[in-house]
Amino acid sequence: MSPSYEHIVSQGAHGEIGNNVHQRMREAHREVWFGSDGSGLITETWIRSSFFTEEQRERWDSAGHLAAREATIPSMDLFAAGRLPGHGPMLSKLPTDTSALTTKLEALRMLSLYGIGDLIGEALVPDALRRALHQVAAQLPGAEVLATATDELGRTGHGISRVEHGERVELIFDPDSFELLGSREVLVDPDADYAQPGALVGWTSYLSREIATSLPEGTPPMPGPLCSPPGSGRER
Repeated sequence: MSPSYEHIVSQGAHGEIGNNVHQRMREAHREVWFGSDGSGLITETWIRSSFFTEEQRERWDSAGHLAAREATIPSMDLFAAGRLPGHGPMLSKLPTDTSALTTKLEALRMLSLYGIGDLIGEALVPDALRRALHQVAAQLPGAEVLATATDELGRTGHGISRVEHGERVELIFDPDSFELLGSREVLVDPDADYAQPGALVGWTSYLSREIATSLPEGTPPMPGPLCSPPGSGRER
């Protein structure tokens, strides 16, 4: 039986680090397919690069081998069964009672705004669990509920923000469904050496989430199964 897939489309920009130095902000269009058997596909298409300082831009421009990575041809990564489970298996084990959910997220080291956003961003989350996770996020110590918030693509909803690890993390939700529309991270750490406080240092906007019955046309054959029994050979 062929697997079905959770298909999530997003656009965002995030920092790239090399040799412990901030290199650039890389904006890309991203699509993921998480198969019900743990197989899947990730594609990314580069959109643009941006820099916080002229020094960063000059360093990037002088490294021709790095600039070559700005190809507009989508990258494609295929995963055999069991190699790309996504967050579905974890989400299926989470309770909808907010007290029990808080305890579980703490045990998983995901009891933070960043952790919750990561958990539900690239996933199809059942309605009851989605609302419970939203409530837990809103009740985190130091969290602020924003009556109106807009993601980087201009879509309006309501938000929850909180300072975590030197950044103000903000999640933007659809006001009716509580689906996560997007997230952003704004630098607040005055000691950061790559950008000024107030700089937008990361964002993601989720464009669609749906169930797909197959991978897109033209996808190469899926990699073969893992060695069986385990340890009987070497993966390539």
